[in-house]
Parts: sequence; structure tokens; C-alpha cells
Amino acid sequence: MDGNVEEETATDAEVEHNTPGFGTITDNILLKSGVLLCGALMYAFTLYTVLITMIYPASVKPFFETDGTRQDGCWKHLVVDAALLLFFFLQHTGMANTSVKALLSKITSPALQRLLYSFASCLGVQVLYTFWRPTPSFTMWQTASGSDLLHVVLAAIQVLCWVFIACSLFFTDYLELIGLKQMYYSLQDMGDPMQRKAEEQRTLLDHMRHPLFFGPALILWAVPVMTYDRLLVAVMAPLYLGWGSHLDQSDVEYVQEQFSKKRCEIFDIIKKKE
Repeated sequence: MDGNVEEETATDAEVEHNTPGFGTITDNILLKSGVLLCGALMYAFTLYTVLITMIYPASVKPFFETDGTRQDGCWKHLVVDAALLLFFFLQHTGMANTSVKALLSKITSPALQRLLYSFASCLGVQVLYTFWRPTPSFTMWQTASGSDLLHVVLAAIQVLCWVFIACSLFFTDYLELIGLKQMYYSLQDMGDPMQRKAEEQRTLLDHMRHPLFFGPALILWAVPVMTYDRLLVAVMAPLYLGWGSHLDQSDVEYVQEQFSKKRCEIFDIIKKKE
């Protein structure tokens, strides 16, 4: 389940009452402009990182080319790659820790924490790409470009997955996911946007390590070239995402209810246009 519908229920007064410490970042116009500019740059950096992430599994040839790797060198590369993945997982988990959040609250505004988290995660991805040790000489499978039926099927699966992810973002509040909405609300002195959501949705987001899971996990496996280093990512990343998620029946029922509501809204809009 990759998406959920944003549901705002609280009034402005309730939000202000329920969000202690989530104050205005600054009242200075110049500083506000600087914060907005930094937010825009971080957003662009996030899009750039996502674009690279889309290109990597879709490439027919290994994304990183080398002159070849011997068998013993292959395992050394995989050890380095596993260490890089663990580094990224620790960063991703550590910055979400309550104690770390409390420490960051003393340094910066709580309204900027999610944006900094997204920025640090993108930096972590860039570190992965910079120091990643590929194993292009060792593959589990490799399809021929263009004419091979399997290649076409895998490409179609990837396209469908990315469409599915895009549709899921339509159901999720992705600006809040990367932290821009929290920054904007704070600049406007509107409180924490999370407190405007239904309690069921806040519980759902608490129970999920990442709101987009199934699509990316399938993309990692539907690759035209499955090298050993790619296999390492395809195994470790879903395990990490799945390990941190603990959905229950109420979460499933809530998502089904929200999808049903959104579907009815879309059908109503289509009928009105007809």
C-alpha cells in the first residue's frame, strides 16, 4: 500500500494548541526569504536525486562501468557496498529517532527538521552513488536491448511502477513528506500541518517506515541487468523498509476507506464534466 489521502480535520486554534514548540521560524522578511530560497534549493536537490534514482535501475548496462573485476575483488566490492547501505540506513533511522529530534530542536526550528531529514537522506544517496563499487563482470541475469521480450516486459513493469508511485504521490501529501509544507506553515505562523490530519492518518504514518514501499521494491527487481551489487540493494532495501513497518488492521481499513472516498470524488468530477 503506497498511498493515503490527506485528511485535514483540526481547526487553526486546535493546531496551535496541540503543537508546542512549533513556532514561527523568523519574523524577519530577509531571513524568511533566505529560508524560502534554501527550501527551494533543497527541493531541487531532492528532485535531482530522485531522477538519478530513476535512471539507475532502468539502465540496460551497469550504471557504473569498470574494466572488470576478479572474483576476489567482487566480494571486496560487495563488502564496501553493504557498508555504504548500512551507513545510509543508520542515517535514515538515526535522524528519525526521538532523542536525535530533541537534540535538533535545540539547534534549529522543529519546522525545519523534516526538510533537513530529507536533505540529509538525499546526501546519503549521493554518497552511495559516489563511493559505490559496482560488479559489472558478475551478473545474475542480463537482457538484450530492444528485441528481447524479457527486456520489454521488465521495462513495462518499471514504467507501471513509476506511474503507480506518481499516483500514490497524488494521494499522499508529498510536500509534507519532504518537509516543505512544515517550513511554509511555520513561516505563515500556521502551526504544525501534521496536527491538521486525522488521528488515523497520523497513526498510519507512524506505523510505516516509508509511505512508498511496494513500487520501489518491485523496481529494484525488474531490472534489465541484475549485477551482484544491484542484487545486494534489491535484497537489503526492502528488508530495511519492511522491518521498520508494523501496519495493523485498522491501518489497512483506513487506507481502503480513503481510496474509496478519493475514487468517488474523481468519478463525481468526471460526471460533472460530462
